[in-house]
Amino acid sequence: MDVSSKTIQSLKFTVKETVCPVSEKCDINQCEFKEDGLVKDCSGIFSTEKDPPSVIIKCEEASEEWAAEEMVVARKIQKERR
Repeated sequence: MDVSSKTIQSLKFTVKETVCPVSEKCDINQCEFKEDGLVKDCSGIFSTEKDPPSVIIKCEEASEEWAAEEMVVARKIQKERR
């Protein structure tokens, strides 16, 4: 994403629930994904057309099949970090 650009840019990402409590300031790299945790697909826009810049994001529950595949990939990444 080019924040210096005066355009609207698309955003797309996935959010996955972890076992780390929100109340604790945990290092996200140390948080395991929660078994059968919530998975959401998010999309939106980032705009620098006005000052201050704005972000609009909408998240929806991911499909069960897609979420299961993503969890397998996420677990592999977590193991590689260790």
